[in-house]
Formats: sequence, C-alpha cells, structure tokens
Amino acid sequence: MLKNNLKEIRRSKNISQEEVAQALHISRQSLSEWENQRGNPDPENLVALSKFYGVPINALIDETIPTECTAPDDVPDQNNTDKTSYDPNLMILYVTVLIVSTFISFIGIGVSTVLLIKLRKKKFPKIFYVLCIVCLVASFLVNVQV
Repeated sequence: MLKNNLKEIRRSKNISQEEVAQALHISRQSLSEWENQRGNPDPENLVALSKFYGVPINALIDETIPTECTAPDDVPDQNNTDKTSYDPNLMILYVTVLIVSTFISFIGIGVSTVLLIKLRKKKFPKIFYVLCIVCLVASFLVNVQV
C-alpha cells in the first residue's frame, strides 16, 4: 500500500520527512498526509518520489517493497522523454550546416562524421542519422570527383 511503502522506504534510507519535502519542494505536512493516507501525491510528485528514493513507481504503489533499493541515478526515467530530449531548433541548425557543408570541399566529410559521432547518444529522430550518412556519402562523392 502506498502509505506504508512511502514511510518504509523513507525510513530504510534514514531520511527525514523534512529532507524529502525540501528535495521535492513540497511541505512536510503534504508528505505526512501521504504517509498517513490522508491524501495521495499527484502523478508528478509520485514520479519525483520514485526518482528521489531510487525505486520504480511500482515499488511505491504495490503491496511489496523491494528489498534492495537502487540509487536514484539507476532508476529509468518514467517521463518517457525519448520524444523531446533534443532541441528542435538545434537539430534544424545541424541539418542546415550538414547540407551546406556537404558541397564544400572535404568539410562535409568532417562535419558529417563529427555529427554522427558526437550526437549518437542524443535522442534525435532516426532520419537525422540517415541524413548524416547520406551527406557523408554525398560529400565523399563530390570531393572525389573534384
């Protein structure tokens, strides 16, 4: 049950209600109400609690508490930020530079390669990476013919 899990996980980590409240930017009274089932956290606070305690949201809600809690950094992001983890304006800039540099002697090869290597961990749409490869090949072909 949520109230028991919130209280048990907090206590198992030796964290006071005040510390949790400060970290989540909520009042200590709100946390106390959640732990005593006089109220429930909204979805945003539930996600924040999950990240703060380093447990999946299911561990907060389910009847059983995991015996081993992971560090907050190890918890997968529950917000599904895959779609918006990049700046669309920055991607437009990259695409513009990529296309323009494709037709400049040997610069396109370098730009395409650097973008592929440096941005591989970003969550750009796959079409961006395909465009990088196409521009790399086009750059190579343009420069070989010169």
